[in-house]
Amino acid sequence: MIMNVYFTASSSGSHRANRESYLQILETIKSLKHKIANPYYAATVKDDEDIDNKIQETDDVFDILRKQIINSDCVIAEVTVPSTSLGIQIEYALNNKIPVLCLYKRGGNGDLPLMVRDYKNPLFFKKDYMNESVA
Repeated sequence: MIMNVYFTASSSGSHRANRESYLQILETIKSLKHKIANPYYAATVKDDEDIDNKIQETDDVFDILRKQIINSDCVIAEVTVPSTSLGIQIEYALNNKIPVLCLYKRGGNGDLPLMVRDYKNPLFFKKDYMNESVA
């Protein structure tokens, strides 16, 4: 079954050190024949013919991403570098009954953020990974 997967991660300047991990996750999603719903990250995957709606500077980013989340089958959030934006997107998905998988790098920036670690919801899942075990 092909799924629309909304991928999100920290987009702040501090995320650059994790860019390779993000790309590995995106390539894994794509290799499983799923579609990447977030245009910001979908544009980073080479040869992605599915995305034709790149975000422009004048666009209402929150509205675009909200629509992409609503039209997704699930959300995968890389939370090694926590951010407010990530939390908003995760909560929006859960409020709309969309399952969320939070991935975090083992030995990354330390422990899993406490808000993620202690959050309870039947649609909310957490999984650690190492670069070699993203798939």
